[in-house]
Amino acid sequence: MAEMMYCPNCGRNVNVTKWTGTRIVILIVLLILGIIFGLIYLIYVATRKESCPVCGTPAGMLQAPRYSTGPQAGTSAGMSACPSCGTSVPFGSEYCAECGAKLR
Repeated sequence: MAEMMYCPNCGRNVNVTKWTGTRIVILIVLLILGIIFGLIYLIYVATRKESCPVCGTPAGMLQAPRYSTGPQAGTSAGMSACPSCGTSVPFGSEYCAECGAKLR
């Protein structure tokens, strides 16, 4: 039921009810659209082919992870390689300066 009040500022009788029929319809439409877009996203994620999230290389071309046990070729003395991205980092560093991966 609409609750009418007089506004002395604009000189009109106004409906001060929070949940008018129009607002309820708009709310229902927005909820349905949110559910629809949520379902579309879930279907997209479920049907997406596995690939490298960085460059998009197909999963069939991906290899087993490579972990370093010490300095690799191309790194100088006192340097080691980040196991995540392969960047040279000072030996004993806690985080890679390039990708931020934890090294210890």
